[in-house]
Formats: sequence, C-alpha cells, structure tokens
Amino acid sequence: MGELYCLDNLAIDTTIGLYSHERHKKQTLLFSLRARVQNCVVRTKELDQLIKHTINEYCLKHKPLLLERMAYELLLLLQKIDGLTSCSLTIEKPGAMKEAQASYVRIIGAKRPPLP
Repeated sequence: MGELYCLDNLAIDTTIGLYSHERHKKQTLLFSLRARVQNCVVRTKELDQLIKHTINEYCLKHKPLLLERMAYELLLLLQKIDGLTSCSLTIEKPGAMKEAQASYVRIIGAKRPPLP
C-alpha cells in the first residue's frame, strides 16, 4: 500500500479570486497534502522539496479564479510525481468570509494504471 506522506499548512501568498479587488491583492492560502508513496526513487526530504516546489511554482505562474480549479490543476501536477499513487489535497483560504474562520476545498485523486 505504501508509506503515507503528509504536508500540513504550507502557507503561500498568491493571487486568486473572481473579483477585481481579489485579483490585485495577494492572499495567503494554506496547502495540506496526504499522499501514498510507493517505489519512490527520491528520498523523503527530496520528495518534500519537490512537492513544495511544484505547489509554489504553480502559484507563481497561474492566477485561477476559483479554489476548485486550483485544486484540480495542482492535483494533476502532483500526480505526475514519480511514486505518488494517491493524493488528498486541501487548499484553505483563511478569512475568506467574515462569518467563517476559513473556506476550503479538498480534492481526492488516485493514479489509474494505464489501459492495456
């Protein structure tokens, strides 16, 4: 089944949102990941750096309108990392609404074996 990899609350300032005032001001997002690791060719420290780099680079290059879109696109990128067989990615947006502590989206995916 593989080892469990955990990343908790990686904070990244990025641009996301539908409204113009959101598109011109960076917001802090928190990224958490749970993933199964099998037959990984890189060690845990290198894997950790690769995952953080992948998330950070995405945030620098893309300005999605919705958390759901960001989660989907990031999941596709993370699933390309050798050794990750299933992922649960949570992106939290603290203070997104006055009435709530945070809003978040969680996306769960698993690599599928190629069809014969």
